Amino acid sequence: MVVMFSVFDSKASAFIQPFFTQSRGVAIRSFKAAAMDPAHDFHKFSGDFTLFELGSFDMNTGKFDMHSQPEMLALAATLIEGDEDAI
Repeated sequence: MVVMFSVFDSKASAFIQPFFTQSRGVAIRSFKAAAMDPAHDFHKFSGDFTLFELGSFDMNTGKFDMHSQPEMLALAATLIEGDEDAI
């Protein structure tokens, strides 16, 4: 089982292509690494990007288990500011 995530771009009013990781913590760490990179758009426009958990995918059955609504996890700007308690 892997968990599916996507980043919402508020300026585009759209979600970016989903990605999969083993856990919520790994997804937040990856998102934070991108947000901390001065060359990445997540850093340059940090107020525009928010990480969401969408559901999970069972690699044994090929079935998705989607949340009824995307669950907000972190705003890039919050991660850059170091406010981990806001997650």
